[in-house]
Amino acid sequence: MVTAEANKLDGEDFVGKPDIVFYKDGKRDHTTGDTYEKSLEVQEPYRKGTMQKVSGTDTGIKLTTISKITDPDTQEKIRKHEIKFVSPAVFPKSLEDIEIIRTGPDTHIHVLHRYRALHRAFVDEPAYGEIEATVGSTCEGDGHECLLKL
Repeated sequence: MVTAEANKLDGEDFVGKPDIVFYKDGKRDHTTGDTYEKSLEVQEPYRKGTMQKVSGTDTGIKLTTISKITDPDTQEKIRKHEIKFVSPAVFPKSLEDIEIIRTGPDTHIHVLHRYRALHRAFVDEPAYGEIEATVGSTCEGDGHECLLKL
């Protein structure tokens, strides 16, 4: 989980990062790496598009991205609603930026106060629920015209 303040400060870092399709155990999921640099490296072969614009950094409550999807197979799966959900991935800027909150005797969540953006994964099971983490409006055609429309 990230704070609204982290989104205000770091949300723009998603611009230029990839939209990925990666399968783990037969489901669309995230790539992972032990370091920020390794995370960037392992996700790149699964790039299906690139995030072009981020909005919502003024409040930080909810970020929305506009992406250019360049992979024809992914475009078709989005059109057919076979790909419906997204999930952002981030990496903490430092260990000091991680707050651990206990949620039960053997469970906890990590709250990030600063982060570096990694990717937005097309997933089968969104972490933030099916209403919040969906593929939104789409546009086909010229990138500039689509940016204005979206």
